[in-house]
Amino acid sequence: FRSVTSAFDWDSLVSDSEAVIAGFAAGAFTSGGAPAPDEVRAFLAAYDRHRDVEFSAIEHAAAVSASCWVLAYNARCDLALLQPDAVPSTGSALIQLHDHRQEYRGLLR
Repeated sequence: FRSVTSAFDWDSLVSDSEAVIAGFAAGAFTSGGAPAPDEVRAFLAAYDRHRDVEFSAIEHAAAVSASCWVLAYNARCDLALLQPDAVPSTGSALIQLHDHRQEYRGLLR
């Protein structure tokens, strides 16, 4: 495994830099909920270890920003689908962003 060559979801098919695509994956790779800040950090760190050259500071910022964009998009979807008087599920993007917003901001180097 050298680098991501593609990742797709027919609803969000995109062509972008490797850092942005890795960030999108980091923001959505868990099943059954949104990744916690530590999971995003671990995903990007593991990805970096398998590259020939680590992401630059700018690439890392792009990856983190992309992961937060995915989380924000998914939180918007959570909110749109939430029934009146319902409580968002634990681990949803809406709850993760609310409860850990400062930690997500801290993902930048």
